[in-house]
Amino acid sequence: MPKWSLLGSGTYNTVYRSDDGLKVLKIQIAQTFGDKPDLDSPRRSIRLWNELNSELEPPAYVTQTEHGIGWVCPFVEGDQASDEEISAALIKIFNTSGRIIVDATAPRNFVKTPAGQIVCVDIGKALQMDRREEAYFVQNKRRRKSITSLDEVIQNRWESITWFFKVNRVSYPNTIDTIKALIFIKSNRPDIFDVSFLKREQALVTQLAQAYDRQEVPKALAHIDRISAEQLKANAEPEEVRSARGILSGERPITFDNIKESCVKQLENYINIRGTINRYGLFVPSVITKIFRDKALSKHKVLNAQSVIKLINKAGSLNDIQMALEEAQGDITLSKSKFTSGMAICLEKCKLIVTLANQGLDKAVTSGISPNDHV
Repeated sequence: MPKWSLLGSGTYNTVYRSDDGLKVLKIQIAQTFGDKPDLDSPRRSIRLWNELNSELEPPAYVTQTEHGIGWVCPFVEGDQASDEEISAALIKIFNTSGRIIVDATAPRNFVKTPAGQIVCVDIGKALQMDRREEAYFVQNKRRRKSITSLDEVIQNRWESITWFFKVNRVSYPNTIDTIKALIFIKSNRPDIFDVSFLKREQALVTQLAQAYDRQEVPKALAHIDRISAEQLKANAEPEEVRSARGILSGERPITFDNIKESCVKQLENYINIRGTINRYGLFVPSVITKIFRDKALSKHKVLNAQSVIKLINKAGSLNDIQMALEEAQGDITLSKSKFTSGMAICLEKCKLIVTLANQGLDKAVTSGISPNDHV
């Protein structure tokens, strides 16, 4: 059993390093989420670390130490990653997990190892986003244009985030534009789960980043009551935003097959986080599921997810998909989780994808585009 030496303390964790120098132990500093203590941070932390750094070995894990229960990850040696390296890493992370690291340019948040790997060392902001996303979909169940909790952060803290982007733009212009482009994509087209097309040319990333700027300014101003709702409506769709939406439609049209694929992808991601399906079609729980979750309940929800996938694949209309999702939401086991149900969040994401698909169809018809070209 390794011995641990104090390395330092931050906002979220007290950090120790193993005596052999190869591992880091993070003990959570008491936090609350809303009016409740955040008791499952180690579970979330190791899941996020392993999602964001899927190629790094060994994976993170939870352990009991003389300092308390914490989570362990490799100690990462390396230098500050370059602007281009962080930008590429953000695209890769989005493709594999759907996540956006807003504070990617923070000092040594991303480092390059001697082996050439780009590693996200600090997952504190990602952990916050995970919690905000949970609150957005499950606690409030609000219907808004954007599915992402990042949108709420930008609405409530727009000035500070804009300052953060401006301060870091000189040293990390590509990274800042990539973050903005990813937020624009996730806010407007949550059905797009592969953004590899952003790698083709920086001009495309810049164009989407400019659309983000034009879209967020009137929304943020309205949020702090500097302009009226009528003015917001008049400025809600600048030409840069319409053009960027057209780019995204060209990269991935709002077609029925694509909407089905997007919803299935969400459900498959949920299943993969909980475990795997073996060659016999049986659910095999992950280590995290075995330690933290009710295995029987997780198995039931995975079977539910598989059933929804089958119904979506057979669906002949968006209404069929909507009905399949609502039927799954009627399962009372969704409220029996030890922690907030990831399945409930997944179903809400799928429903919002369908909702935005319908909005996209309405806009296509209004613009004189044949509905047959889209959904």
